[in-house]
Amino acid sequence: MGNARGSCNASWLRRGRQLADPDRTCSPSAFPYLRALASSVWLVCKKRPATARPGWDDKVLDEMRANIGRRLREFWDAGIRGPDFVWAATGPALEAYSKHPVVKMADEAGKIMTVPDFLAHARRMVVDFVVGRVLSGDTAEVAPAMDRLDEPTAYYLLHRHDFGLDEAPAGACILYATACGLSDDALIRDWDILVKTGAITRLTMARTRRRPRSPTSRPRTPAPAARSS
Repeated sequence: MGNARGSCNASWLRRGRQLADPDRTCSPSAFPYLRALASSVWLVCKKRPATARPGWDDKVLDEMRANIGRRLREFWDAGIRGPDFVWAATGPALEAYSKHPVVKMADEAGKIMTVPDFLAHARRMVVDFVVGRVLSGDTAEVAPAMDRLDEPTAYYLLHRHDFGLDEAPAGACILYATACGLSDDALIRDWDILVKTGAITRLTMARTRRRPRSPTSRPRTPAPAARSS
C-alpha cells in the first residue's frame, strides 16, 4: 500500500458465517468469539497526493490517537468485541501514517518510523482502551492504572475476560498476543501463562505455573495467577 502511494482513511468490518472447528475436537458454539475469526477487515484507501510531505513521529502519533479515540468508542458502542475490536481500528489509525510518504523520528536524526513500529503504538492504544473497559466494568470510565499494565498482564486480562479458564481458539489468542506486542510462543515458553494443544489454548493454573522467564532485561511484574472458582 505504501509503495503504491496509497493513503488509508477507513476500515470496514465484515462479519462472516460461524466457523467450524477444523479438527472437529469441539463444538463451535463453545467459543463465543469463534465467529470473530470469520470476520475480515477491509481497508479503504485512496491515492496519496504527489505533493504529500514527510511527517514527524510525534505529530503523527498525536493525530492517530485523536483519530482512533472517537472510533474506538463507536466500535465499542456498536457491540464489537474480541479480536475484531482490536483489528477494526487499523484503518483509522493508518490514516495518520499513510498520508505521508515517510514518517521521520523527531528525536533520532536520520531514522524513520516503520509501519510495524507505528502499528505497535496503535495496537497498544486499542489494548489499553479494552483493558480500561474491562477493569471499569464495561463503562465509559477508564481505570486509572490501566496504562501502567505490562504486556503479559494486559494479555491475561483480555483472555480471562473473553474466555475465562475455559478452552479458547488458538487463532483468537494469537491475535490478542500480537496486539499486546507478544507472541503465543512467548506466553507459553517465557511466561507460562498459556498451554496449547493443537488449535486449543487455555490459561495455566497458578499452582502448576513455573516462574516466568522474561525475554528482556527490564523488570516485569509476575504473571497474573489464574485460579479456578
